[in-house]
Amino acid sequence: MLSKTTDTAFLDYPQVNIPDEIFNEITKKPYVVFVPNPLTWHYDYQKKATDDDVASYWREMALLIAKHYPNSKIVMLPQISLDGVGKDICLFQNIRDSCPEIDIFVTDDIYSSDIQQQIIRGADAVFRGAISFDCLCNQ
Repeated sequence: MLSKTTDTAFLDYPQVNIPDEIFNEITKKPYVVFVPNPLTWHYDYQKKATDDDVASYWREMALLIAKHYPNSKIVMLPQISLDGVGKDICLFQNIRDSCPEIDIFVTDDIYSSDIQQQIIRGADAVFRGAISFDCLCNQ
């Protein structure tokens, strides 16, 4: 039996307008959403893997996504905005800048979850998650 799960963020169905600066980027061609979580900011995970280890792992995932969706833009939606260290947007920009062969668009980290939900609704696929630091540390 197949079970269905839903992120509680999607229990409501708000209808909002996507800001023009995002809309103009994501309507040029099909897109997928990619939201990795670095977790290196969390006290339980500090010093288990370096920021470079985490960035390298997620770069490989971006390359894999691009391989399976070669005609799609990858849209990255920052989820966490911390002061300085651990900002999602810094990791996402690092991934984008280190993969110039991939069409990656990183939204700013100022948009609400309602706007992010609207963006996700238009995506062909959504990839999100956190990594197991044990995997990174035991290589």
